[in-house]
Amino acid sequence: MDKFDTRKDSVKAGPSNNELLQSLTLPRNWFTDVMSHQGMIWFVFLCLILLTWLAWFITAQVVNSRLRAQFDIQVDDTRIAIEKRLRSQEQALLGGVGLFAASERVDRDEWHAYVHSLNLEKNYPGMQGMGFSQVIQPRDMEKHQQIIRAEGFSTYVVRPP
Repeated sequence: MDKFDTRKDSVKAGPSNNELLQSLTLPRNWFTDVMSHQGMIWFVFLCLILLTWLAWFITAQVVNSRLRAQFDIQVDDTRIAIEKRLRSQEQALLGGVGLFAASERVDRDEWHAYVHSLNLEKNYPGMQGMGFSQVIQPRDMEKHQQIIRAEGFSTYVVRPP
């Protein structure tokens, strides 16, 4: 080689691809390693919290839906039972209407016999008794009270007079 041939000496080779890639990336040290590791931990933790909340929410919706359906069924069953009992009691009262329609005058003994024949305790649970009221004109009040007192109710008084 010629001592004046400086081509090799004057031309410097450029950086290699690896050197260029390393110069473009951030320097890595223990802090970025720890932070990226902790960041991943937090990401996973938050994902698990979100999944837990989602599972709870869906489960709560399903449970509430089932409870609502059970409640609605119980409400319907109760409504049907109440309606059935009221219809039954209505029949007993309609029987009393029939007694009054078939008789010119219903006295205490006839009414008592009718109510006793119904066997309220057995056939109409919850129904404690049946009675009727008479319309008494003011002019007939004293006579009415005397009749009832004569039947054994010595302190019977109609109020208000």
